[in-house]
Amino acid sequence: MALGLLVACERSAQPSTIVIVATPSATPWVLPTQPAATPTPSPTPLPSPTPAGWEAIGDGVQIRHMAAYEGGRGGDVFALRLNPARVDIRLRYDPEQPRDVAEWFAAERPLAALNAAFFDQDFTPVGLWMIDDTTFGRGHYRMQGEFRVTGAGLSIRRINERHLSDGTRIFASLESYPFLLLPGGVINPCLLDPSFRVGRRYRLCANIWDPAERLVVGLDRAGYLMFLLAPYETFSLAGLGEWLYQSDLNLDVALNLDGGSSAGMLVQTGERTWGADSGRKVPGALVVLPKVLGIGDNELP
Repeated sequence: MALGLLVACERSAQPSTIVIVATPSATPWVLPTQPAATPTPSPTPLPSPTPAGWEAIGDGVQIRHMAAYEGGRGGDVFALRLNPARVDIRLRYDPEQPRDVAEWFAAERPLAALNAAFFDQDFTPVGLWMIDDTTFGRGHYRMQGEFRVTGAGLSIRRINERHLSDGTRIFASLESYPFLLLPGGVINPCLLDPSFRVGRRYRLCANIWDPAERLVVGLDRAGYLMFLLAPYETFSLAGLGEWLYQSDLNLDVALNLDGGSSAGMLVQTGERTWGADSGRKVPGALVVLPKVLGIGDNELP
């Protein structure tokens, strides 16, 4: 989404527990601000390897087509669920040659491709993007969360903790907003009350009721990575947060990646391509690739 459309929810009140990390293990980890020496696995029950409603299309790759409604509006949701022990996530950025998601998909030939996050009219990222420890774009006061891929695994963390490091290389990261579900699966308060004032400058949340195409990244309670695309103007941000909360997706945290005509996601499912293309060209894409270096001894179920 271009900067002209960059209006959404603001920051919410934030407790001290920060990062939900999806590593190749049976359960996700919760890392406090001062990391403990030995993280404690979550006691939350884990779903089966292929929960009801999901179709396994590859090693560690599952898809699901869902119907969605908000008010009198109906539409589709394309959901992609990934075992991070089986796939690699990388961020591509080419402001000189923006492409729609179908063109990124054709060029990369990945398991899946989706647009990255917010960008300006000149295709500069709004919010910081990082590829192999090189930073692009600029910070923006609306940004709430960061999706990060490192040598240690995946995480979705709050912006005020992007300085935290696991000591490994950052392969890909990007900032976006708003949080739809805060860590623990709690709806972001600013999606429930448009008068909720957040942040040091006490700004009101913005534009939470306008419907648009939506793209979401999340982690479920078993540590699986999830991307969700709503390719029609079905959801407002408020409605999407409520729908995710009420769904059976078992999400522990969810961050809105983008909205509007730039939202798109395509998945390779045998002989067919599944999902929906973006309606405009975008300068960056997240691509899902088969894991090259193998998997560790501890892997998700």
